[in-house]
Amino acid sequence: MSLIDNNNSLDNIQKLYYLRSFVREEPFDLIKNLPLVGESYQEALKLLKNRYENKNRIVNEHICNLLDLRTVGKSTAGNLREFVSAIRQQVAAIKNHNPNIIYWDHILTCIILRKLDGYTSRAYQLERDLDAEPSLEDLLCYLDKRALALEGTDQGLHQQQPQARYGKVAAHAAAADKPPTCLNCKSTNHKLFNCKQFQLMASKERIDFVKQNKLCNVCLGAHFSKCRFHFRCAECKGPHNTLVHYNEPALAPPVTLTGNNNSNVLLPTARVKAIAKDGTEVHFKALLDSGSQVSIVTSKLVQLLGLTPKQSATNIIGISNAKNHLKYCVPLEIHSLKSAFKTTVTCHVTDQITSQLPQSKINLDELQLPCNIEWADEQFNVPSDIHMLMGANIMFQVLLPEKSSVTPANNSGKQSPAQNDLHIFNTHFGHIIGGSLPTGSIKGQILCNKVVLKCEMDLNETLGQFWTNEKVPEIFSEKSPEHELCEQIFQNSVELKDKQFQVPLPLKLPLSEVKETLGDSFNLALKRFHNLEKKLMANPELFMQYKQFIHEFLSLGHGHYVDIEMYDINKQAAYYMPHHAIIKPESKTTKVRSVFDASMKTNKKVSLNDLQLNGPVVQRDLFDIMLLFRLGRYTITSDIKRMFRNILVDPAFTSLQNILWRDDPSQPIKCIRLDRVTYGLKSSSYLATRCLIEQYVKLNNNYARY
Repeated sequence: MSLIDNNNSLDNIQKLYYLRSFVREEPFDLIKNLPLVGESYQEALKLLKNRYENKNRIVNEHICNLLDLRTVGKSTAGNLREFVSAIRQQVAAIKNHNPNIIYWDHILTCIILRKLDGYTSRAYQLERDLDAEPSLEDLLCYLDKRALALEGTDQGLHQQQPQARYGKVAAHAAAADKPPTCLNCKSTNHKLFNCKQFQLMASKERIDFVKQNKLCNVCLGAHFSKCRFHFRCAECKGPHNTLVHYNEPALAPPVTLTGNNNSNVLLPTARVKAIAKDGTEVHFKALLDSGSQVSIVTSKLVQLLGLTPKQSATNIIGISNAKNHLKYCVPLEIHSLKSAFKTTVTCHVTDQITSQLPQSKINLDELQLPCNIEWADEQFNVPSDIHMLMGANIMFQVLLPEKSSVTPANNSGKQSPAQNDLHIFNTHFGHIIGGSLPTGSIKGQILCNKVVLKCEMDLNETLGQFWTNEKVPEIFSEKSPEHELCEQIFQNSVELKDKQFQVPLPLKLPLSEVKETLGDSFNLALKRFHNLEKKLMANPELFMQYKQFIHEFLSLGHGHYVDIEMYDINKQAAYYMPHHAIIKPESKTTKVRSVFDASMKTNKKVSLNDLQLNGPVVQRDLFDIMLLFRLGRYTITSDIKRMFRNILVDPAFTSLQNILWRDDPSQPIKCIRLDRVTYGLKSSSYLATRCLIEQYVKLNNNYARY
């Protein structure tokens, strides 16, 4: 381009012609509307330079490319070399436009470390001098050395697994899609039992969905082996998930009815619309019933509209005191299809209101209806689903004064009012029709529609609930599924070794699956340790006391040093707990002690406490203990020294109890594995008190009294 621009033998019109022939797409669009005159050449150059020689825009583009680099999922020689090459390209491009990048090492190093796998990042942190300023070149040289070291172990590996590619423009790179965890809405953010759409389905639909997808009735997951969970239905205590519990329709006591079997009744219906959460219109059929004190909608309609129901426990009473318990209600704004009328009504939510109405198709020729009537339901004679019941709380709002009767002629041409009594009412939704039908207009069996009334709990039920709430809980009252699973794990795994109990950590999932779920905690624990170390260095007396506590902890055999390099998060589950000092000057024994934080989230936003089961309270309430305390003639009280730390943890689980420590900042950081039950874990209190109960069992004592 410069050859043409500097060629004095060409005039500006010729240069403009060459310029237009060299550019394509967006650059061409910038200059295509300029007139073909000599003055346009300099204007075209100015437009292109302003657009494509913007230094800040170019630097921003390369910075975005750095931020968008794909994370190194697994350290292989090929992956690391391409990763380093992509970084060097972007950094070199930025330096060409902004030499001040030499002062960016701290920021760029932090960005790159977040892109590396946990093992490589941790190994670099341990190798470098933590007191020195981070150096980008040192980090890239380290990655080159690591790639060289891994080159021998990668032979054949790159042929089996595709390597990550790092293009110049990371904006065009696409990460692999995460498989959906919810089979219903295909979302990756929640599982099926947390899916709002699934929860709003009718009970029968949820059961059918689970059967069709061959899912487990307990955990609602897809597996072929026996389910490891032991949940119980909250409704019937059966061995299935509460979401697949089916409420049998309440059966009314038998009632004898007598009357004219030839009389059929048409119930008034109307078609209305509601606006869904996404703005779309949903049309549905509603039944108008002045005998109902409440309005009701189906859960299917709520799901279609994307509404969020609120909890509202209500008993619905039907014929012969048949009860149905509804748990949710929702405000619903309904619109007329015939006018601008709209109103909002609070509706209770149920799976199904009634069967299709009418029960069978009605022959309109037998009715001889008036012409030119705008019906609220154009197909009131065709059976269809009812998604809303408008009770008396709204029905009388929509009625208009106009009313007429229909008395069609019989086959002989004479009117027979005794055979039918149809009435037409005008409403804001259009005209509705209801009443007795003439014989022969409908075929098939006619069912009695359920009449519903809103009813609060009767006095007996309210008093019964009061005494249930006020009842003093028993030690062996029914436990939740989580408590039962925790107790089962303890009973199956507790051992007595060298006169000390050894227990596992009660986890919500098998130990083999913890690695994938837990993620990497080392970097966050390392950062917290540096903060602790700075605090201790600022207070030499506190540092000495804290160091004495750690040394005492190790000397008692409650923990031991392990090689920090032995943990590979790609192979073994490991969790590093931050710790800090707790100072109690009034304590007569230990004035300074360490507290461990098992609630720290890893890079996957999960903590060790999140994966632990919450054990039940195994001792009696304090009220019962105080009553029993008064029965004996003599009592003995004592304090168990280091109660938690007198219980061993199963060695299979101790890799989840690691802390970082060093006696002096000049020394390398070491890892201490905790071999005892540790304060700071969710299950520690349960394990300690449960071991007391187990001790009574071992001694054959009557522990149930205490």
